[in-house]
Amino acid sequence: MKRYCFNCDMETASNVSVENLETVIDGEKIAFKGRIAKCAHCGEEIYDAELSDGNIMAANAVYRKRKDLISVEEINQLLQKYNIGKKPLALLLGWGEATLLRYFDGFTPRREYSEQLRELMNPYKMLKIYQQNKGKITNVAGNKLLQSINEEIAMNTSGDKVQEVAHFFLSKIDVESGEVITPLKLQKLVYYAQAWFLALFARPLFNDSFEAWQHGPVVRKLYFHYKEFGFNPLPKVDVLTKTVFTAEELSLLEMVNSVYCKYDARFLERMSHAEKPWIDARGGCGDGDICDNIIPENEIHDYFSAIVDQKNIKDAKGIERHIVDVMYS
Repeated sequence: MKRYCFNCDMETASNVSVENLETVIDGEKIAFKGRIAKCAHCGEEIYDAELSDGNIMAANAVYRKRKDLISVEEINQLLQKYNIGKKPLALLLGWGEATLLRYFDGFTPRREYSEQLRELMNPYKMLKIYQQNKGKITNVAGNKLLQSINEEIAMNTSGDKVQEVAHFFLSKIDVESGEVITPLKLQKLVYYAQAWFLALFARPLFNDSFEAWQHGPVVRKLYFHYKEFGFNPLPKVDVLTKTVFTAEELSLLEMVNSVYCKYDARFLERMSHAEKPWIDARGGCGDGDICDNIIPENEIHDYFSAIVDQKNIKDAKGIERHIVDVMYS
């Protein structure tokens, strides 16, 4: 291919080779493999816009890796995962489309932008962004995105009973009334679903164990699943495979939701701290001590079964009376 050589002052044949190059990005020296063209006649380097752009991308790729910033490949994976275009994604994030396009051209994103994009690999995070900003994109783009999010959530939790129980409560969030479920509250809802199912039907709703953590009973894998949300609200989940539940399981879940969802996370935490299974499992641990002791399933069963027998609890009103006894007596 002929290129213009300023040294020879004419278009001339050129050779392209891969060489070790260096540049500076944000004050740091970056070594990378780049491609340069040289005049076949005089041997001087010849500027080529396409090669220069490629070298910028190569240098930025090295810098991104060094700083653990999101790569172009990861951004492409994000778009493919959710079947979303660059423009709709930029609109959901509140960015200009040009900002996102620059990252595809090899420009280095700021760390906060990189972290925001990486967080969206979590379908619950993408769902939250969608629910907050869906009015900014077209219905067609929104429907395609929501379908992909739901497919991701369903695929990640298929066959996991405790996660399906969590999804049941998340699917019941009344967004219009301002109802909120945080990870802490979700753990308590799942705990009381298990506790009352054990008491009323003498078998577990799911097989996962609870640990006696500082803020109450916790299913460890649920904690890590929703850890990124901290104490912030979880998004409403529209995916619910009701076929995984029997009629009596669904009835119990509806009852627990109607009784406990009106209370906030801290109220439910205090209530679990007033009950024997969590207290006994903590043993000699102080209030702020880390503790991962298992709360034995049989102790949860025995404690709540005794309450059922003593107070003749058969429905939501009976559970409400029990809550009043525990928290206000």
